[in-house]
Amino acid sequence: MRMSHINNYKETKVMILITEIFLVWILHTLLAYSTPLEKAGNYQVQCDKGNFQACKALADMYYDGELIKKIIREYRLKAEKYYRKSCSGGILDSCYTLSEIYFRQGKKIESFNIIRDICNKGFKKGCTTLAYYYQQGYGVKQDFSKALNLYEKTCSQGEPDACLGAGYFYIENNITKAIYLFQTACSDHNGHACNQLGNFYSNGEYVDKNITRSLQYYHKACFEGLYSPACTKLTDIELGIK
Repeated sequence: MRMSHINNYKETKVMILITEIFLVWILHTLLAYSTPLEKAGNYQVQCDKGNFQACKALADMYYDGELIKKIIREYRLKAEKYYRKSCSGGILDSCYTLSEIYFRQGKKIESFNIIRDICNKGFKKGCTTLAYYYQQGYGVKQDFSKALNLYEKTCSQGEPDACLGAGYFYIENNITKAIYLFQTACSDHNGHACNQLGNFYSNGEYVDKNITRSLQYYHKACFEGLYSPACTKLTDIELGIK
């Protein structure tokens, strides 16, 4: 009689396990076209009801990063859709972000076309990026002359990133102008430009070595420009001095 109870217990456990696996299989089938959040929600419901296979499926989604990856992918597709719609309505900031999305997707020509369009409409950040595209040959034939002209024109309109870009063009043949452009960008809280000036004075490159001035520029780059490499250099120099 005792063995009979044991066998019945084992058979019951096996049937429960088979039922759980079957339910999870049904869930997999039904949720094949569901969003990741819907799928996770259904696994959560089944898990809360005591279906441990569903708990494992949910845990796997979290542990393997499947849930997060799919959610991010799904949301990015939605973001692209709405950036495209917003851009078509004349929101140039959305057009700029859309161009970044296309660039990351390897669609450099599409990205270039958007950047050129918003630059022509007066979006200064777009003009700086357009100059960079000409400089690097992204989505267009490389053209240093067009790049420099765009950098200088946009710099004169108060865009610090453009001043930074123009500054790099002049380092080798006109360091005085390069430093002026970097200072212009730095004064407008461009951390990269401040950091470059700090490098010049720290290394005695193109200018007389001046640790005090380099610290001032690294400090400005770190705390005003939020440029993390400058924070590291600032710490290193201060520790070296001490």
